[in-house]
Amino acid sequence: MTKTEIEKINSSDIIVAVCLFIAIALIPLVSVLAKVPVNADEYGIIRSADTIKDVFSFAKAKWLKVVAVATVLAVVFQIVGRDGFSIRFRSLPVILSGVLALFALVSSIFSKNITTAFSGAAERYEGMWIWLCYIVFFIVTMAFCESKKRLYIAVGIFMTAFLLSGLIGFFQAIGLDIFKTDIMNRLVRGSSYTPNSPALVIRFDSVFGTFYNPNCAGMYYGFASAFAFICALFMPVKKRIKYVFAALSLILLVAMFGTDSIGGLLGFFSGTLVSCLVGGAFLIFKKKDKKALIGAVSFAVVAVVGTTLAFILNPLLPQKLGIITDAVFKGNVGESASAYKKVDVQGKNCIIETAFGVFSVEYKGEDTLLSKDGAVYYPDEESESQEPKGVIKTYKIFKEDTGMQWCLNIYPKGISKDKTSPLMMIDSADESGNTISFIFVQVAENEFAFADKFSNPVGKEGVSAIGFKGLERLGSNRGYIWSRSIPVLFRHIIFGAGADCFEFEFPQEDVYKKLEYLGNPYQIIDKPHSIFLQVGINFGLVSLLLFVFLYGYYVVTTVKTLFAADENPFVFAVALGFLAAVTSFFASGLTTDSVVSVSPVFWCIFGAGFGVNTILKREEQNEQKEALGKGKNK
Repeated sequence: MTKTEIEKINSSDIIVAVCLFIAIALIPLVSVLAKVPVNADEYGIIRSADTIKDVFSFAKAKWLKVVAVATVLAVVFQIVGRDGFSIRFRSLPVILSGVLALFALVSSIFSKNITTAFSGAAERYEGMWIWLCYIVFFIVTMAFCESKKRLYIAVGIFMTAFLLSGLIGFFQAIGLDIFKTDIMNRLVRGSSYTPNSPALVIRFDSVFGTFYNPNCAGMYYGFASAFAFICALFMPVKKRIKYVFAALSLILLVAMFGTDSIGGLLGFFSGTLVSCLVGGAFLIFKKKDKKALIGAVSFAVVAVVGTTLAFILNPLLPQKLGIITDAVFKGNVGESASAYKKVDVQGKNCIIETAFGVFSVEYKGEDTLLSKDGAVYYPDEESESQEPKGVIKTYKIFKEDTGMQWCLNIYPKGISKDKTSPLMMIDSADESGNTISFIFVQVAENEFAFADKFSNPVGKEGVSAIGFKGLERLGSNRGYIWSRSIPVLFRHIIFGAGADCFEFEFPQEDVYKKLEYLGNPYQIIDKPHSIFLQVGINFGLVSLLLFVFLYGYYVVTTVKTLFAADENPFVFAVALGFLAAVTSFFASGLTTDSVVSVSPVFWCIFGAGFGVNTILKREEQNEQKEALGKGKNK
């Protein structure tokens, strides 16, 4: 293929560019209220309701599949018709991503929860079809960005995407949330909107953009701001686009700091640091540019001053960072914010320790009463009812002087036909109506036990845990989740549990420790808060190693090609920008999961990074040919 053919833009390229624009710039903005049925895998096990309301994931996942199919068809037609770019299927990135997809596919096909593995879990919808979409966009974007002209188009798409999402986050950061407007209420509710529809209530105190939550928004704004900032820093002064990148990075940085996400902050600084080290080394050691040292020092000063101002203006960031540093260096993670401290069972006496006193219930059939610190609470109300299955329930409601309400439910014959052991359920509600339940089941004539949400008795010894001893509350209880997830990871060496199936693998029965660290014994842990644990458990440890190796290979090839090829100012700056964004995502991924709101953009950037490397390699080869030709002429 000649240089002219490589740089040519035709109608097929434009169609693919439109598909990429929709996936990168428009789909992340989609926010539509949908009432989605809970699949059979989750219903009655993970979710108690048969439907769930979703705004930020379901519609995005649906449209992403449509655009991915359209992209595949466009690429197939142009490859068959030899009209446009082609894909180098024998290149190592394509092979590695293909093997990763294969392991993910096999893990999902043989999953115990195959419906969830392909359709995705409620609120997330990142099933196998979506992961295949990610791989498609990765490979297509990589091929698309292997020419300078198409690279210019791709950079324009990324900049537009970051501007649109960045402005939403920027205005949320300064108190102008688009979701509080009537226009957005109409757009989100769609056909269900009426003049009497209540205002949208999205319960986040920090910037969330149009993403799943502030942590995911932090991840997105972290890698987007890293890309824009590095492009602005290394773009030549004479190029006007440098100042466009600078303005864009400012908007994105305001949005990122507004998320209060330590993960986003970690990602931004990791990405910019790596790219600055690589770019600075190139300019100082290869180009012998003395101004680069001045630029590096100036960058350091600006970064320190800017971060200091951000921490002063947003007190939540130093507060969170202080908690993390105290936990890591002093082993101090503080007390649980929950009023519920501990559960104990002594024979037939079931004890709940709270910040307001010790509540206990000793089983005496229908004469069972609740006590606080030894003083009996008599019920305000009593009632009996006949369950459809013929099991008698007795309700006794108590109101406590702190404003909490206690409801004691007695099931003399269990809660189903095949369970005849007596069971007690104690519901506690605070002034806000938040309810926590405690279930106790009889295991012997004069002995009860704390039970899981399905009334199965649970031992006090807990489940397997690796690491984070004493640091369980680190990072909003991430230490607890990680320590219980790592043993699960090592049970999935070759293949995993299937896409989005983490929630079925996590030991949800760990009710004693959940109460201690999470404040709720029956809280469902549906995500590991780490993309690395997420990939490893869902697809297997081998897939995790492939995922990490793909990043390592990208970093090594980027550094090698940047130092080998002659500097093209624009391509050089963009290549460093992609390196910053990819590194930022991986760093944020230590504490944040992959979600359908953010990951499609990342996989496109990842592919674009490899594509730019191909441009640099081609320039290096052309230089070598020219040098060889000059040598022969001599």
